[in-house]
Amino acid sequence: MCELFPLTGTNPNSCFCFVMSKYDEYRANAEECQKMARLATHSGEKVTWLQMAQDWLRMIPRPAQSASDRFDAAERKRGTGQTRSQAEH
Repeated sequence: MCELFPLTGTNPNSCFCFVMSKYDEYRANAEECQKMARLATHSGEKVTWLQMAQDWLRMIPRPAQSASDRFDAAERKRGTGQTRSQAEH
């Protein structure tokens, strides 16, 4: 898919083309939903737009965590069981 955007400050008929990845499209769709939520006048509309934004973002796979990342996340969640030192080092 190719999106066309005018070049600012140049000939109005000039444009450039770039290909968006499907994940970039998902992010753009989510941003548009968030924009529509900000413009919504009824709370039900706002909730619907925000839910749609979350649904778009959920379609983007999360990068695989390294063993170190998983350890750090577990440590943050469970703690180390150690008390923080009050001594100056």
